[in-house]
Amino acid sequence: MEHQFGQIGGAVNEVYTLSDIEVIDSVKGPAPGATMTIKQAGGSYKEAIYEEAGTQFVETGKEYLFFLDSFDDVAPGEPYTLINPSQGMIKVNNNAIQPQNQTAFWQNGVSTTQAIEELKAVSATVPPKKRITIKN
Repeated sequence: MEHQFGQIGGAVNEVYTLSDIEVIDSVKGPAPGATMTIKQAGGSYKEAIYEEAGTQFVETGKEYLFFLDSFDDVAPGEPYTLINPSQGMIKVNNNAIQPQNQTAFWQNGVSTTQAIEELKAVSATVPPKKRITIKN
């Protein structure tokens, strides 16, 4: 885990944490066995801690089910980001998911295998995302 910050004109405007993760299974994106970097809002900078509501940081040695977005079409090389801080990362323990809130997609204890199979079935029916650029 690495804490970084973004700057505009010398002022810090964004503090974030980068974590390298290993892909075990994938619905879309990098194949199993790949390593990827994810970016989460918040972290520490100059001994100050910056917190984003609902953010739980990736813990080394733990398993998670991630819902990520890539911005390669507009910012090539940028790390993946969670779709949102509270629902984009679900802890996994003994092959069972453990949602952190009431708005999770599955109940506590659903197997990771079942969750991924359901996601793959739904994903097959969803068209590829399209970004719309509005020009003034």
